[in-house]
Amino acid sequence: MAQSLSLKLPDGTTVTGSSFLKQAHPVTLSSPAVPLVVLIHGGSVDCDSFDIDEKHTVRPFSEFLGVPVISLNRPGYGGTTPLPPPTDSKETYIQTHGRWLHELALPAVWTEFCKTLNVSSIVLYGCSVGGGVATVAAGLAGRSSPTYKLSGLVLSALGCSPDTAPMSRFFGDNYEITGKVIEIPHAFRQKQAAGQHAALFDVSVFSSRRGESNTSDAEVYDINMQWPTYWSDYAKDVRVQVLYSVGDADTLWHLNANTMHEFGRAFKSSPWVESRLMTNVPHHIEYSYQCSGFLLRVFGFALECAASFEIQEGRNQH
Repeated sequence: MAQSLSLKLPDGTTVTGSSFLKQAHPVTLSSPAVPLVVLIHGGSVDCDSFDIDEKHTVRPFSEFLGVPVISLNRPGYGGTTPLPPPTDSKETYIQTHGRWLHELALPAVWTEFCKTLNVSSIVLYGCSVGGGVATVAAGLAGRSSPTYKLSGLVLSALGCSPDTAPMSRFFGDNYEITGKVIEIPHAFRQKQAAGQHAALFDVSVFSSRRGESNTSDAEVYDINMQWPTYWSDYAKDVRVQVLYSVGDADTLWHLNANTMHEFGRAFKSSPWVESRLMTNVPHHIEYSYQCSGFLLRVFGFALECAASFEIQEGRNQH
């Protein structure tokens, strides 16, 4: 299992999470550039959602390939300090979390681990709402000169056209934010996270309820109602390679060839973008039978990003 993580941020708050830093190194990599993969969880789950059990975890890939991983709890999850209500009403829940990630969390992680782990860059991997947060952070990084090195962005269970019907039960007809905490019923959670078809996942993945958490109506409202109005403004400024994957059995997004193309082409400044609609995969890819294959692909992509980024840095210095 992962080791717990807690870091003090410059503003006096705390970010918590888990880390996978034990490296077996049975593989000799072709490039000296090693990425630090930073995971950002989705809604109503915490950092442990990337380490559910021995079949559904990033751990063996991290150890085998020698790629360290840090899974962060977003504000309000785990022991991470909640963010105060935004003073600027123009910023949404996901936007404020993305700014927190870019301005506080990622710089702290980079400062703490870049030298001790001998990593060359960060590859950011966000699932669902966490993918939205990661997109905002990567877009902000593309607009500035961040104090951390970002070389890649992995997005899953995300889109540009949400199907609001499944989550509307938590708001009623008007979709107004009331500030309430939302407790997702276990049966509903299983249906939405892993799909309606038993053949797509092993039901035992939910037996321990590991990684489950409450969420907020502001979070669910944002991803359903506000995200479609601003996501592309951040996507256009992302300047790193992007791997985007979503399952064709995802019930939380309207998905077709047009939406996949729309999402991918929005990353106008990225040197490479892959948009992939996976067959026989539910919303939460990491809980499905295709988890292992998907994670292997993610780690391979991370290694590609790190190698390419370091080569480009060398070229830019000459």
